Amino acid sequence: MTPASPRHSSDSASSEPAQPGGDAGEASALRLKGIDAAILALLLGFALLLVVRTGFANGRELWPMPDAVEYAAIAVNLDRGLGPVLHFGGISYPCRYTIGYPLILAAAYPLLGYKPERFCLVTALTALIAIAGLYILTLWAFDRPSAILAGLLLATSPHFIGLSTCVVSDVPALAVVVLAVLAFLYAEEKESLVASLLCGLLAGLAATIRVTNGAILAGILAAALLVRPRRLGFARVMAFAIGFAAFPGLQVWVNLHYFGSPL
Repeated sequence: MTPASPRHSSDSASSEPAQPGGDAGEASALRLKGIDAAILALLLGFALLLVVRTGFANGRELWPMPDAVEYAAIAVNLDRGLGPVLHFGGISYPCRYTIGYPLILAAAYPLLGYKPERFCLVTALTALIAIAGLYILTLWAFDRPSAILAGLLLATSPHFIGLSTCVVSDVPALAVVVLAVLAFLYAEEKESLVASLLCGLLAGLAATIRVTNGAILAGILAAALLVRPRRLGFARVMAFAIGFAAFPGLQVWVNLHYFGSPL
């Protein structure tokens, strides 16, 4: 069964006058039904089974080196208030990576019992978020069979499952990008300032997890201009820009504070 698109739902006959964001929002909310919850539970359970069967040996041993070791060390130093730096022999060195993924690890560090060998569990959680987000995104854009196929393709990818057990940024970057696109679609449909701000925050976080994710800006701009240029309000553009600037701005401040240069 193919869900009605936001554009079609607003054109459907109704005895009541359309409210801003009302009909489209209701149509969007109705797409996620009980069957979708059941399908998601099966997909996520199957993916979790594959992750567990693969094992967390590489993640616990902070492999691949030196990437995982560096991510873990930065996260621990962030938690200790030492900044995103590496300490060897009493000397601090700048890290090779931006702070997005280490910030996520540092936020989860207390919940993991302050055990760096458990950082791989954070990656596994973001893998489940990526699968669920991709299912919802595909369901939103296409239909339920397409969403099931997309979720299965990702959940059964050997490379994806392998990365989901390691302390590397590939899977978390994917999860945050998918969430950013979902926030963008919601902001476009509801014309929501809050969703625009959230989309900007997630896009900025994605760019500080992997710098190449900054290309998401081009995709969002193209989608906004090509699909609904007249609805691209100034307030929503500013909300997105403010949100986006938060994490890159933090990266610039960190670079200036600890390393003496914004780059």
